[in-house]
Amino acid sequence: MDINLTLFGQLITFAIFVWFVMKFVWPPIAQIIQQREDQIAEGIAKGHQGEKDLLEAQGKAAVVLQEARHDAALLLDRANQRADKLLSEAKTQSQQEAQRLLNAAEDEVGQLINVARETIQKEAVDLASGMMEKLLQGLDKKQHKALLAKALEGEQ
Repeated sequence: MDINLTLFGQLITFAIFVWFVMKFVWPPIAQIIQQREDQIAEGIAKGHQGEKDLLEAQGKAAVVLQEARHDAALLLDRANQRADKLLSEAKTQSQQEAQRLLNAAEDEVGQLINVARETIQKEAVDLASGMMEKLLQGLDKKQHKALLAKALEGEQ
């Protein structure tokens, strides 16, 4: 193996090429690689932070959901209580109205009974008077006096 000038020339050219690459090409490539590594690391950190935030948000959402369910249950309970109260008030009012109507009907029936009694009494008196007149018209004075005397004895 002969070492000749071409080999030295190639060695010097290769050394200059390596120096050029190390001085001018490699630093920008290394900087780009470093930036990319930093971006990836930052992305991973953001991913971890996002997972933590997601877990926190899920926990908060569960708490808010539980509170909302509790509030909804309270509202439903209040609504049921209000409905029961309104129902009992309506029932009481309807019972009072029914009692008032019943009392009014009883008063009206009482008035009708009184009117009917008065009418019956008046008709009975008129009927008795008419019968007495007819009876007395057919009697002479002797029979009339005898009938009155008998009626007076019966009252005593």
